[in-house]
Amino acid sequence: MTKYKCLMKKKIPTPLLFTLIINFKKIFPLLVVFAPTFLEAATSLPVPRFATLRSNNIIMRVGPGREYPIKWKLHRKGLPIKILAEYDTWRQVICHDGSKGWIHQSLLSGKRNLLVVGDGKFLLSSSNRSAMVKAKLSDQLLLATKVKKCTSDRCPVTIQDQWGWVNKKDVWGLLKSE
Repeated sequence: MTKYKCLMKKKIPTPLLFTLIINFKKIFPLLVVFAPTFLEAATSLPVPRFATLRSNNIIMRVGPGREYPIKWKLHRKGLPIKILAEYDTWRQVICHDGSKGWIHQSLLSGKRNLLVVGDGKFLLSSSNRSAMVKAKLSDQLLLATKVKKCTSDRCPVTIQDQWGWVNKKDVWGLLKSE
């Protein structure tokens, strides 16, 4: 009895303990449903959000762990991906083409890039509607951006040494609220 004394110092009040035991069948399903929600939040960052691939050879898995099979190998550093969920150090992501899977957080960067989607898109001189065309952008081109400076329909971007604006509808890598 003496070796358990330290555990017995903080007693649960008898009425509460009795209530928990009696209502275990009612409480247990709530624990099963809600406990994973509280345990899975790995960061305080909002989900969904965008990130980029940190290197050229990234493995996307079927589930959140190295024991899960490889689903895809991604070969484009800086590619924007959308983080849909977090589980410990793993992020469930979706690519611009709809491919979903899990990537370890160490393989992702918080840096923001945009991906040009489709041909016939342009780099514009300003955010004004009357902006002049500076360059024609090719499909799947990566653009560095400062998302916080986006206007209602355009975002500032840089490509090599060129700076300009792109229409939001022409790129992938932005949330609707950005």
